[in-house]
Amino acid sequence: MVWQPAERPDACGVPSVDAPCIVPGVDKVQIDKTYTFAKAAWADSERFCKANGKNLCMRSELCPNGFPVRGRPTGDHWIAVRDMENGWASIGTEFPDRVCRLHQEIDGGHYGKPTWGFDQYNHPQLCCDDPDEVVWAKSLALSNSITWDDARKACKADGLKLCPRSEYCPDGSGKSPAGGITEGDHWAPTSDYPNSWVSVGSYDSERRICGLHDELFGAAPQWGTQPSTYMFKGHVRCCARDDACRAAPCSNGGKCIPGEGDKYTCECKAGFVGQNCAQEDKCANNPCKNGAECERQGSNGDYQCRCPAGFSGKKL
Repeated sequence: MVWQPAERPDACGVPSVDAPCIVPGVDKVQIDKTYTFAKAAWADSERFCKANGKNLCMRSELCPNGFPVRGRPTGDHWIAVRDMENGWASIGTEFPDRVCRLHQEIDGGHYGKPTWGFDQYNHPQLCCDDPDEVVWAKSLALSNSITWDDARKACKADGLKLCPRSEYCPDGSGKSPAGGITEGDHWAPTSDYPNSWVSVGSYDSERRICGLHDELFGAAPQWGTQPSTYMFKGHVRCCARDDACRAAPCSNGGKCIPGEGDKYTCECKAGFVGQNCAQEDKCANNPCKNGAECERQGSNGDYQCRCPAGFSGKKL
């Protein structure tokens, strides 16, 4: 397989196998060192990433500046992305006008999602880190019929909140958003006020980019509160709440669930207990013998054995 390096500068420069690529401003995820080619359908690629403790990349993670971070493999190549089920982005050299576009975006959306996406053809695969912990920003792939409130609830379900316009566009209105401009007409919901949406796509970007809908058109969009399907909806970014979870109090991979004010709850991974998941769960390996039942004592990881008749002691 012959590789072409990036033809314009991006966050990672020329592809390299010497070090992982860190893409700034896009979820702070780490991109794997290179593509892996395999005969795989979209679901196969998703399973491949999850089996390695990762997830499919979002299109914005693959192409933070509108160009693949690892360059383009020679030929016509599509790579599975998690923007939506059966989502594919073009990264090959054969059709330069398609680079980083989703399949349903080419030729004015004439082809829709690919029917071949469910078949096992030889495709490049790339996975991104998807840590099960508090993150400062996380992209969600939701349906193209989401409302502003749907997006707010989806972020809340992950213990996060919708990001404000300032997180999408740290350099302000008229400047490129963090991670680069998405090809086409795209709007993302923000937390600035109910039904607020910011333009993050290339359509009419000289006038629209990083502008809020009501700033540009004098009113919030009607489609923002209606479950109607538009290709320019579906990209959502969630940010960490300004609460106790910011301090990442949960240990050993525990997930922080924010509460009211400075309150929080840690959802511990198997094998750990305690308010901050800092204690080993001694019952996890069932230390009690002769059919005794292990009972956890308090939140410090201690235990006692509930013994059957004829037996006594901590383990007997």
